[in-house]
Order: sequence, then structure tokens, then C-alpha cells
Amino acid sequence: MEEEFTDRRKTLMDEVNTLQDQIEREKLGYPWHNSTKQLISGISYSKKTEILPFEFYNRTHVMTTYMSANMEPSILLIGRKKSNFEDMLSFVEKSLATDQKRVRFINALRRTIPALGEVYEVLVGLPTSKEKHPLDVRSRSKVTVVRPFKPLTLVQSATVSELLPIDIVLSVNGSQIYTLPRFFNELLKAARADGALSLTVFYSGGENVSAVSQMLCSGSIPVRVVRTSDGTSDGVDSLRKAFQNRDRNGDSLLFFTDVDLIMKEKTFVRCRYHAVKGRSVYYPIPFGLYNPYFIYPLVYKMKIPKFETRLLIKESHGRWQLGFYGASCQYLSDFMKMTDGGHGLGTGPKKNPDELLFQKYLRSTYTVYRVYDPDIFHLYQPRRCATLPDQLFWTCILNKIHYTGPHVNMPLLIH
Repeated sequence: MEEEFTDRRKTLMDEVNTLQDQIEREKLGYPWHNSTKQLISGISYSKKTEILPFEFYNRTHVMTTYMSANMEPSILLIGRKKSNFEDMLSFVEKSLATDQKRVRFINALRRTIPALGEVYEVLVGLPTSKEKHPLDVRSRSKVTVVRPFKPLTLVQSATVSELLPIDIVLSVNGSQIYTLPRFFNELLKAARADGALSLTVFYSGGENVSAVSQMLCSGSIPVRVVRTSDGTSDGVDSLRKAFQNRDRNGDSLLFFTDVDLIMKEKTFVRCRYHAVKGRSVYYPIPFGLYNPYFIYPLVYKMKIPKFETRLLIKESHGRWQLGFYGASCQYLSDFMKMTDGGHGLGTGPKKNPDELLFQKYLRSTYTVYRVYDPDIFHLYQPRRCATLPDQLFWTCILNKIHYTGPHVNMPLLIH
């Protein structure tokens, strides 16, 4: 009896809060009946700085920069944030569980859109009929849950094949050939765990195409090397020709990356779930690592540890690269549509094709999943700013300041 009274009281309080929120929203002129629809379909943006990235949640931490005064990249879930998150998990589990079988939480994305509400994209493991393995690793589903400033509402649940092939697209020039082996070795680790990855390298480095091909053909994943010039349109034309006959529809799921990125297999799972043909694209935010020759010998007074042990998301090891747009997951047809066949990105020192493409998606009807991804790391690369033109010199200096080491330890460079 007491439990029924408590549940009824909670329901009434939720209804009262919903009415109060509706009254306040109507005073401000916000259309209440369209909030859920807008949360699902997303809204367009005119500037790249307007978009709010999705926060990444696991059971105990959230990857973000908006909840901490000192910009910590990983925050422990406590207080109201933890309570709201647990309520959402409980709601999803109750909505999907059948015959006393529960779903398994894997990870979640969350974003709050001002004046509309909250959106959760939850990845869960589904119960199966197998007795020995009630939660099959390959049986997963992405659940979309919205809270349009009223109680949680389940709006859709979609299952995507995790065996969907992903073509990784990498552009390399002659000066980057020495960092290519490290990128390839780390990619092989992810490919062994994923099982459905292939690599296409667009090389614009001159006469060393055979050496690049020989270097990459020693792995266990399909690799193609395509020679291009430095022009953006030429690269896009080569991209279209390389992938137009990959399947019956002439379409492929592409993951554009950079030679300085280290990606783990979980990143490609998110690529499959969040990139939907004609509807959405996935733009992960990598964690940029500081200069290891600065933070370990000068700051921590220790030898540089092994490479694998440096891939940590900590305030003392790096920071989220909010201005990096070189990693994205999208379908070839969507890419060609946004670039007008390769002629809509432009070239020149003042234009960044990756950033221009990102802005085009923001202004379109596509949903852009801009997410703090804990499984992508951007390795530190030395920057030589002195020879750059004026319009790029100060950008180079700022990047050098941001990603050399923690700001509190920067005086050590001039001590």
C-alpha cells in the first residue's frame, strides 16, 4: 500500500513539473508540441561553434569539458547527474526487457539542446535465446531516448549489423610516410577485433607508391593504395572511382581518418550505429596527447613509458581536440552530395576541407553526432611555425601552446 502511494505521488509530481515546464516554455514562446520531433530530427546550425557535442557516458564516468571548471576530460558521475543517468538506464532496461531477461548497458551519448530537452543514444546488449551465453556480444541495439523537459519517452530502437564493412580512408603525403607504419600497426590491432575493416590510402608523395604498397600489404586487412595529386577535386574524383563499384548500390560506409590518429575497435562500432545513410554522420572528437618529451622528463621526472601505457584520458596527459574535424564516419553517397561531386570544398591555404565539410553538414538536415570518443587518440606532432604565412602562423602558435603540455607547467620551457 505504501509503495503504491509513493509511486502515485511520484507520478503526480512528474505531471505537475511537466505542466510547470510547459507554462514556462509557452511564456518564452517555445512550441511544446514540436519539442520531441525536433529532438529526434535535430536542428541546423549556422556556425561550427554553435553545436554542442554529445557527452560520452559509461557506468562511472562522463567524457566532457562542460562540467568542470578546470576542463577535466573525464568526470566521475556523482550527485544529480548520476541520479538522472541511473533513471534513464532503469527506464531503458524496463522498456526492452522481456520474459525476465535484462539488457546489458554498454555506453551512452547525451546532449542537452536549450529550450528543447535531452537526447540519449544508448547502446545495449540484447538478451538472446542461448542458455550458455544469454548476452551475445554481436547482439546489440541502439536506443534513442528523449526527455523533452518532461518524463522520459522511448521513441525508437534500431539494430545494426556489426559485420557491416567499413572502408577506412587515409590521405598521406611524402612527409608523412615515416609515421605510416605506426598508424598501420595500431590499425591492425583494431582490425583483428573488428573483422570487417579495409584500408584505402590516397598517396600524393611522388614516386614512392610501390614502397608504400609494399609496406602496407604485409598486414591481415585488405589494403589499396591510390596515387593522387595535391588537389582537393582530384582526391574526391579518385575517391568516387575507388568506391563506386564496391557493392550493388555503389555506396560504402567510409571512415575518414588522419595518419596521426590511434583508433580502437569500439570506435568503429559507434561508426556503424551513428552514421545512417541520408540521415546522420559521426564526427568523433579525439583526445589529443601532450608532447611526451615534455611532460614525462620535465614535469613528472621520469622516463617516457611504453606507447600503450601513454594512451590515457587524464588532464595531465592531454585535452580534447574540439577544433579537429579530420575524423568522420559517413556514407560515400552523403559525402558526394555534400561536396557537390568534389567541387564544393575549395582549396587554398585559408580553407580547411575537413572543416568546410563539417560546416556543410551542420547547415543541412543531417544529424551530426559530434561526440567525445574515448577510443581515439591524436598523437603529438612537432609544429614548425616560423616558415608559415601570416594567416597560419598564429594558429600554429596557439596549437603549439595548447598541445605541448599542461598550461600550469609551460614555464618549464623557458626556465
